[in-house]
Amino acid sequence: MKKLAYAIGAIVLILIVAVIAVPFLIPAERIKTELMIAANDATGRTLSIDGDFGVSVFPVLGLNASKVSFSNAPTSKIANMATIENLTVELNLIPLLSGNVSVDKFILDKPVIVLEVDKNGKKNWEFETATTDTAPEKDTKPSETSGASDLGIRDLNLGDVQIKNGSITYRDEKAGVTHEITEANVSLELLGLDEPFKTSGSALWKGDKIELNTEVGALRAILENKATTADLSVQAPKAALQFNGNVTTLTPLNVSGKTELDVPSLKNLVSWIGDPLEAADGTMENVNIKGKVGAKGNTFSFTEAELTFDKISANGNFVVDIGGAIPSLKGDLDVPVLNIKPYLPNRQTGRNHPKKLPQPQLTKAGMTLPSILAGLNLQI
Repeated sequence: MKKLAYAIGAIVLILIVAVIAVPFLIPAERIKTELMIAANDATGRTLSIDGDFGVSVFPVLGLNASKVSFSNAPTSKIANMATIENLTVELNLIPLLSGNVSVDKFILDKPVIVLEVDKNGKKNWEFETATTDTAPEKDTKPSETSGASDLGIRDLNLGDVQIKNGSITYRDEKAGVTHEITEANVSLELLGLDEPFKTSGSALWKGDKIELNTEVGALRAILENKATTADLSVQAPKAALQFNGNVTTLTPLNVSGKTELDVPSLKNLVSWIGDPLEAADGTMENVNIKGKVGAKGNTFSFTEAELTFDKISANGNFVVDIGGAIPSLKGDLDVPVLNIKPYLPNRQTGRNHPKKLPQPQLTKAGMTLPSILAGLNLQI
């Protein structure tokens, strides 16, 4: 028995010595060259590392590289699809022996990513050398027990995981659209698959800072398609969105919770997103919508809804089912007082307002506009 223990100890010692010796036996320059060759073989693009490059194996499996670039599609006017000023990856080796992944560091410093769609609809993130699997497709529908175990890990711990001062440009020449996100900063927090998984980030878009924070009660539950809590917060000067609820399953989709959208000025929001919105003073301003949302399969609901638009308030309940051949919408909307006078066209020209509103027939629904407005206190 002692001989067996000594033999096992000797093997472990040899493995540790071998792991420690790897960086000395294989030069870092050789490893860098192999990485660049592998990237070229897989994508048909050029991976370049023009700055420092270093690797470590024990006790931390690590990689450090600077001035990393990945070439763009041949038809692009921009040389690189992605560049990274500094890349740091450190993986704790010891926990891997028991199936636990512990990421000490994963830092992307100043990544610059360019996503493009050319005039023919070709995307620069689609690679010419990508192979097509002609074998019959397997059923990829997640099972109730799929998840972390399918990844081959028992647990996951994230240390310093960040994206620092990054930027993303999306350019669609076919649609004539360009968007740019700058000063992007993202951090992740996870102490274990059964612990809360938190993300926090911010970025600049069209001159405004957008902050995004999420929290999932347990990442393992999401991976294994089980129930957990989920919170989402989006904060920007021109709009704010909150969601606090539960994810029962992702497949099929079953989500419920409370939400609130607050827009200080609809005019400013629309102008920020696209073209300016013309409206009279004091109109198209505050919008506030809150209530309970739900999604279950093909059915989506918004209940106990409270809506405020300028000086108009309403409440109601809505259910949409998109599962049938023809989508169906059911619900009710209670508007105690509806004053449309501020929204009528040419109200500042001095012309009289029409005495009657157009009354289009809604024959398919069996209703006319007067019947819809019958329960409203309409002020003109």
